Amino acid sequence: MRAAVRPFLLVLLAGAGCRTGASREVYAGVGPSVLPHVGGTLTAGQFFSTHRERHHFAFEARATFQGGRDAPGQSGRFFQAQAGVRQLVHPDRASHPVVRYGAVWLRATGDPAILSRPGDYLGAYLGIGYEWDLSPHVTVGPELNVLFLEGEGSLGFEVLPQLGFGIFWNF
Repeated sequence: MRAAVRPFLLVLLAGAGCRTGASREVYAGVGPSVLPHVGGTLTAGQFFSTHRERHHFAFEARATFQGGRDAPGQSGRFFQAQAGVRQLVHPDRASHPVVRYGAVWLRATGDPAILSRPGDYLGAYLGIGYEWDLSPHVTVGPELNVLFLEGEGSLGFEVLPQLGFGIFWNF
């Protein structure tokens, strides 16, 4: 296992060291995710439009896994994939608001906490957050996402809130 992790860390650190100035091109991130259970999120993105003082826009892909128990006798797992846009508002400041929106696919198994029944769901998400630039290479911050989901077959419409915290490495 160590042999597989070491090259990944070297590439990550080398990429962070290659970045020049305060411009952002690509990023990767990790962080915890809660609601309806506890889990984690992996994020990757690339900026496609940057307006220095007003907005930066990035294409973003995310994968989230949550699993566990939130009440006695109630347990379930969530696998989630998102593709959308991350918008930084006033990116020239060291702390700035963030807006996320796009499409989401979610699979719930077991006895899901907030969703009525397990199954596959498709929909859209909208999120807001706030980020702090710890350095030109590292950004952190909390976020709140709301997923609007339509379940397969007779599962119906669901609204799912999620809280998260991200640590992003800018390259």
